[in-house]
Order: sequence, then structure tokens, then C-alpha cells
Amino acid sequence: MNGRSVMYNWMSHWGFSGEGAVKRNGYTIAYKELDANDIAPSFANNVSGLAPSSVTFFKFCFADFDGSNLATRQKEVEQVIATAKGRQLKLIIGNALPVRKEDGSPEMVQEYRKYNAFLDRQAASNQDVWVYDFYGVLAGPDGFLKPEYQTEDSHPNEKAYAVLDQSLFPLLDKVFAGQGQSSSPNRAHSAYP
Repeated sequence: MNGRSVMYNWMSHWGFSGEGAVKRNGYTIAYKELDANDIAPSFANNVSGLAPSSVTFFKFCFADFDGSNLATRQKEVEQVIATAKGRQLKLIIGNALPVRKEDGSPEMVQEYRKYNAFLDRQAASNQDVWVYDFYGVLAGPDGFLKPEYQTEDSHPNEKAYAVLDQSLFPLLDKVFAGQGQSSSPNRAHSAYP
């Protein structure tokens, strides 16, 4: 699981204490932090040594989107996919994490939707790439983090992580079972708000 604070908190929700791995729903899950200033290279470093066909998860933090940097995020995702392909890894990419309305802007919501559509296209055209749909679970109709999933900032709360678990583990089952791509991108949910 490659990410930053939201991923760390999700791991903590499963009992992660800051080192080692956790066991959850029959899976052994380890956490690797991404360097906010060097995202794609830090992902490459984090997955070095994984055996071919290993499954890895990549996601940006909500702080990585500002409404004007979509091209940068897309380029980084292309680098992450190239790394995973080069190492013969199965890759799950988490789509955009919505922020609270007071922390965001209409430009950010538009960027989230464009980024999510970009990920769907990447999953549809790259074998062994899946999209995990944070956005469809956590965002309300306005495109921002639903009030019931908010903390004192834009980090999701425990209720949000419990709801995310309901779609993550079935996706992991599918990826580990070797179920390939279909005509539509592999996603944990089917529609954005």
C-alpha cells in the first residue's frame, strides 16, 4: 500500500502500528510512504524487490490536487504504470480523494473528475491495472467529501474506512484471483456522483 497520511490511517484502522505488516481478511498488507516531492521515483523504490505478479496499490494524497496540476498527476501515474509493468506487478490505483467543501474549489472537483476518467482509460488499456474508487464512495453529489466521513480536516474518519473496506477486499479477491480486464475498466464501483 503506497500512499501518505490517508493510507497510513487506513492501515492503522486495520491495526497497523507503524512498522511491519497487518493481516486483514486473509491478506498480509504492508505500508510504504510516498515522498510528496518525488512521487513516482519513491513508488519505484518502494516496490523494488517485489516478486513478479505481486499486487501493489498506489494513490495520491488529497493534498496532491490543487485544481491546476492534472497534467503533472497524469504524468506521474504513467510513470507508476510503467514501473509496475516493467516489474510485472499487478497495480491497483486509487482514484481522487475528495476534500471537505471548505478545503476545496470547483476547479478541484473538475480536476478530480478528469483524473478519475484518465485512470479509467489507463485501466482499460493496460493489463494488470485496476482502479479503486475512493471518489465514488467518499464524495457527495457536489464532488466534495461527504459530511458523515469528515474529521476536523479533509482526512476521512473511521466510518469512511469501514465503508471503504467493503469494496477494497472484493477487489483484492478479484485481482489475486487473476481475473483480467473486461471491456470496461475494473473498478470497485460503477459511477461517479
